[in-house]
Amino acid sequence: MTTSLPSPAPPALPGLPSSLESPTSARPVVLVSACLMGVACRYDGHAKLVAEFAGPRDDVTRVPVCPEELGQLATPRAKAELRGGDGSDVLDGRARVVDERGHDVTDAFLAGAARTTSIALAVGASAAWLTERSPSCGVRVTHADGGVIDGHGVTTAALLRLGLTVRGVGDPAGKGSGARTTAP
Repeated sequence: MTTSLPSPAPPALPGLPSSLESPTSARPVVLVSACLMGVACRYDGHAKLVAEFAGPRDDVTRVPVCPEELGQLATPRAKAELRGGDGSDVLDGRARVVDERGHDVTDAFLAGAARTTSIALAVGASAAWLTERSPSCGVRVTHADGGVIDGHGVTTAALLRLGLTVRGVGDPAGKGSGARTTAP
């Protein structure tokens, strides 16, 4: 007779919570930019921790996502911006995403948006709280054409098309006020 021992728990991954919050039917599921929850996944290799997202919450189940990492971009990575429009234009093939070295990373941003929308569907998310000004996650404003423009990042545009409510976290003007906005 052979007995098997239980498998050891997998090791915690650096920068990620040791366990996911359990979804329940009583709490809505919300995707959250992983950098806002303290994961060092931004282009510069840092997190953008917001106290509101630091600990457990009873009102929602949060699912951390980083569309750029989901699109197989490394961390750290070269800064990227949209060229020729906003995230909706990228989804429609009218604009591109180019990094500061001149490399076209549009396919990685599209793949990250597609994987993020797949996660949203898989977990039954009704909303997303994403980082303003990001070329992936920007809700009201995003980096484009050498500046900051009104418009959505690529993943935000995809999630809005899916029907999610998307809230921007951070100051759209970049002045540190922490203003929060919801896309129309």
